[in-house]
Amino acid sequence: MTQKLYTSDGKTLEDFEVSQEMLNHDMDIVKLIMISDAMKTKDRQHWFSMYEIMNEQQIEQLRKILTNEQKKLDEIAKKYKKERIDPAITNFKRFGLIKEKKERSKERKEAEARIRQQNKISEDDLLSEFDNL
Repeated sequence: MTQKLYTSDGKTLEDFEVSQEMLNHDMDIVKLIMISDAMKTKDRQHWFSMYEIMNEQQIEQLRKILTNEQKKLDEIAKKYKKERIDPAITNFKRFGLIKEKKERSKERKEAEARIRQQNKISEDDLLSEFDNL
């Protein structure tokens, strides 16, 4: 997988328990579950958990339902003459940028803390020099 999958609320695949079998054999269903606007976190986990006990017919039915959801959203977008952007890409960009911003903020705070610590040491050195006078 070249890009990280994000849900509309920022969860990644690592936030869910997904069987290796599902990841190996039905990655298309994994992606459809992740990008579905109709599911909440607990619904996504439910379907990931249910996969192991579903038969082939049930898996195909789930695939069909999720694929139809995406097709209907595409039809609505066409009706209103809007280009529908792949939700996986949109979520990846949105939460990727948020993660990047958080990392930059953390780095800035760490740099500020180092500077404050250096200034404190300098102040302590200066005060000790005054005490030695």
